[in-house]
Amino acid sequence: MSASNKDNENRKVLYKTLRISHVNEKGFGVACFEGVIYWVLNALPGEVVEAVVIKKKKKIRRCLAIKIIEKSKHRIESVSECYLSTSCWEIMSFKYENQQKVELVRRLFKNIADVDLPDFEISFDENRFSYRNKAEFSLFYDYDNKIWEFAFFNRDSRRGKCPISRFSLISDSPNRAATKLLSFINGLAVESGKLKSVLVRYSNFTKETNLALYVKDEEFSYKKEFKEFFNNLKDSSDKVCGLHVIYSDPKSPASVSTKILYSFGQEWLSESLLGKIFRYPYYGFFQINPNMFEFVLHDMRELVSCVNTMERRRCSDIYSGAGSIGISLADLFGSVLGVDSFTDSQKYSLQNAKNNGANNFEFIEGLAEKLLSEEELKKSDFMIFDPPRPGIHPKLMNSILKVLPKNILYLSCNPATMASDFNSLKKLYQIKFFKVFNFYPCTPHVECLAYFRKV
Repeated sequence: MSASNKDNENRKVLYKTLRISHVNEKGFGVACFEGVIYWVLNALPGEVVEAVVIKKKKKIRRCLAIKIIEKSKHRIESVSECYLSTSCWEIMSFKYENQQKVELVRRLFKNIADVDLPDFEISFDENRFSYRNKAEFSLFYDYDNKIWEFAFFNRDSRRGKCPISRFSLISDSPNRAATKLLSFINGLAVESGKLKSVLVRYSNFTKETNLALYVKDEEFSYKKEFKEFFNNLKDSSDKVCGLHVIYSDPKSPASVSTKILYSFGQEWLSESLLGKIFRYPYYGFFQINPNMFEFVLHDMRELVSCVNTMERRRCSDIYSGAGSIGISLADLFGSVLGVDSFTDSQKYSLQNAKNNGANNFEFIEGLAEKLLSEEELKKSDFMIFDPPRPGIHPKLMNSILKVLPKNILYLSCNPATMASDFNSLKKLYQIKFFKVFNFYPCTPHVECLAYFRKV
């Protein structure tokens, strides 16, 4: 076959009739047919679907179910415009979603770490929508109408966008504030190619919204107009407390801050957790579901309280963000050392410690795997980890395996990498506690809390 004929063959639309066996951590239904694995979006376990192949790899075909031939009794109607991009598990009942997340976590630990998890609970809030305190909108330029629209990338892809008028996973106030910003941008008639994204951060505590516009043009010259817009917006019922316009290198697909062009109002928001007030910057890490995060902190306090005080002399809170975990637990330890690498994490953490009377809390800013020597790690008999999705850095894990702290509390937004990390620890540690928290309803994501104790 010639190269051109092969290209034509690859461009053919492929349809498959598939029976779904289970769902995976990416949110896809999984099917196996003739030795090939199919990941199928918009499909539930037990369903038979007609699917179109949208991406081909050597052993995996990624697909979209376009017709449900045999429907699951757990399937419900979606409510969001772009649910396949943003909240692809809207199509299942909440009870079934929680069941699937429990099964998913068990399967990941068995497949990755060859561990049968002890019986565990899943904790959840009945509110499936409007729970997030953060949203990042891509921007879509309609060439016919010459206007900007909010959009999300198609799931598992940086190609193709789905325009959206309202994001169901954040509440009405930040949705309205973001829409006002979009209308303002369109009033300026900003031409195609100049904008990248809009970041929305919202405080459940103060009901304030912080907005950041990322642009691709370093000479984006509307400072006077944005200042006037902010002055009008900050006094509105939607309580916008900050507006920032940021140049982001066009070569980077991510909305990274290359240069702040102009900024109005405050750069921070505040949140209440267990009666303590925490500030964090709009560009920094903070748990996206504070209501559920409080349940985690309650469990953490109970677990730490049950440990002998001689093993609570010093704690290292690694990947600590703005210090919300370490400061919430500081009264249970002799001293706490927080470590994180996001810009200004030290400033915010130390201010939060001071404001909340945690006088035994210290902080160093930077990458834990570079800053924490084995000698430093040996000072802590208790370690807390809340790593990003890739899990604990391999270099840091090697140090942990040499130091072997007696107690490890591990909070994870990615059970797959948590299972991989525990695979490194399992010969030396036992799982004394395990619990799942549904921080992210309508999505395949889930938060896990584990307490590992040295054997």
